[in-house]
Amino acid sequence: MIERVGSELKRRRVLRAAVLYVIAAWLALQVAEVLSEAGLPPGFVRYLLAVLVALFPIVIVIGWYFDITRDGIRRTAARSPGEEQIRFAFFDYVQLAGVLLALSLSIYVLTTHEAPDEALAIAVLGFQDAETTDDQQFMGEVLADEIRRMLAVESGLKIIGPATTSMLRAAGQDRFVLSKELAIYAFLDGDVGVSQGVMSVQARIVRVSDRRELWSTTFERPTVEALQIQRQIVDAVMAALGATLPAQSGTRTDGAPDDCAGIYDVYLQARRLVSSPPRSEAHARGIELLENVVAQDPDCAVAWEALAGASVDWTDAGFAKAGAAARRALELNPRLPGAWAVLAEIAEQEQRWIDAETYFLRALDIDPADSGANAYYAETLMARGRVSDARRYALKAYEADPASRSVNFKVAAAASMSGDYDLAIKHLEIADRLSSDAKIKAWVYLAGTYIRKGDNETALVILRRHEDMVPPFTERCLKARDDPALATGLMNEIRATNDAIVTGEITGPRAGYYGELLVQCVIWIGAADFIVGELSADDVLTEARWLFFFDPEATVFRQHPGFREMVIEDGLLDYWRKIGWSDYCEPVGEDDFRCD
Repeated sequence: MIERVGSELKRRRVLRAAVLYVIAAWLALQVAEVLSEAGLPPGFVRYLLAVLVALFPIVIVIGWYFDITRDGIRRTAARSPGEEQIRFAFFDYVQLAGVLLALSLSIYVLTTHEAPDEALAIAVLGFQDAETTDDQQFMGEVLADEIRRMLAVESGLKIIGPATTSMLRAAGQDRFVLSKELAIYAFLDGDVGVSQGVMSVQARIVRVSDRRELWSTTFERPTVEALQIQRQIVDAVMAALGATLPAQSGTRTDGAPDDCAGIYDVYLQARRLVSSPPRSEAHARGIELLENVVAQDPDCAVAWEALAGASVDWTDAGFAKAGAAARRALELNPRLPGAWAVLAEIAEQEQRWIDAETYFLRALDIDPADSGANAYYAETLMARGRVSDARRYALKAYEADPASRSVNFKVAAAASMSGDYDLAIKHLEIADRLSSDAKIKAWVYLAGTYIRKGDNETALVILRRHEDMVPPFTERCLKARDDPALATGLMNEIRATNDAIVTGEITGPRAGYYGELLVQCVIWIGAADFIVGELSADDVLTEARWLFFFDPEATVFRQHPGFREMVIEDGLLDYWRKIGWSDYCEPVGEDDFRCD
């Protein structure tokens, strides 16, 4: 049977046709690959491969019934009676195996998830405001932020974080050089104008490698339909870059076309205002506008999410308001990462560790590259003592937003806690360069990292350079690590300094630096009773309390009986058992644990 079919394939020259088709298809794909680099969408080669595979069975059928001769295309004649059967030679089997292998590989490529789409990075640089009324100022900036948020959830593309985006926007033509260094594939920018209730948005996508404009168009709609413009731009970006919607249902962050009851432009104004500093008049006005939006349209999920984020003010009333708004947002749309992050933040401060873990992971499941969520989750993991995991998430945040000062601090902290002091120093120096405010420089953490590294000489140079911000006993305290006799009388100075901070005698940045170095001094001289008592006070924020306990040098704290009591009373032991143990602690039997 097999020999008879093979004989017919060779007699009818089907195998030759298949081999020629595979060769021609390969050449076509090579040409398409070159043209893609010159301007075709990145997904074009994949689409062409799908068409070529679909045409293959048709080529085989045509090759079976027809043959190309000198006289043109003719129907293949039937086998003559008594005609000798043609036998398959070794080379024929090689050709058949090659054709089948090419077909199998093509089908495998088409049925396998395409990873390059996820690797493409895009920066949404924003839209320049032009001909915009006072009430609609900064519409371009907030519209870009909403597009960035929607692309992050829907496209599967890597969306560059806000700090790096701002840096690129301010870099002018240098942004192309910077973008290449950051492996950014393309950026989206344009202009926006609002006049007499009409919004006009000119948008374009520019490829970084050759500065080629991949797509551009102009949208014009009433301002209340700004959401529709936003959706059209998102869809255009995804089409131009070959991105596809995730498999999950309900990926749209905003539901039906008429949601927000025709007041989406008011929502955008409110979003801009609540980005102002907390407790400012602009921030309060933004909250008021968001409350008006949800009053007019209780089903506006994105407004509820924004209200939740704006209401977190570290008070019980603020947490209650923020939590209610976040839960309402998620009732309407469970794929809002900002709302999950708010619930995680609240659960964290209320010491509901397992709930916080669940909420963080829900947010990151929706937007795995969210720099803010990754950085804050890394910080909470450090406060649980899960240093290795914290480092991994901090680096994810850095990959998405390398120009963020706070993200670089998180990476440095996680690296220092894991003993990688060179990496910590690198990111502290980056954070230092990103800050123009001398009051919030990274020098105190840099000095501490050099001390952990064993380079006290460099650390002392840094501390002496900022001696007006350093407690007078710091240098003596550092030397007391090697000479315990120098520790005599230090605790009296430490207590007096701590009292001055508590009573407000020492204020501002100096109070922060004094407090940081005071704790380090206590670690160096091993006075655990004092610091454990201070950290167990009710007015110490949850994050700060546990971060001090998981300082890599704070073994004396972790072995203190007060630490053990806090771990059990605050529920951290239950968290370790159910979620994952600290890098510093391990279980002992079923009911006990030990650290270091």
